[in-house]
Amino acid sequence: MTYTQFEDELLVELVRVADANLAANPNSHGQVDALVVGKQLLSTINEQWINDAVRGFEQAGYVRNVSRPLSGATLFLMVTGEGRRHAEALG
Repeated sequence: MTYTQFEDELLVELVRVADANLAANPNSHGQVDALVVGKQLLSTINEQWINDAVRGFEQAGYVRNVSRPLSGATLFLMVTGEGRRHAEALG
């Protein structure tokens, strides 16, 4: 998988998981742990790709409220309407 393919798949999967989290618990506000989702997509863990993709999503306005705890074990975020539209366009 190339980085570009991973980035596209990650955004689509973040939207899917956010929707599932929101349906299961409306109080979650669709919050997603990008590290967990990203690790599920990759056969080998590449946290740098996940972090780079999330930074790019932030800059593009696809995600917001990114929480980067000092422990680095989680990377919580919320998908925006723009991110959802872009993911839907990807497939």
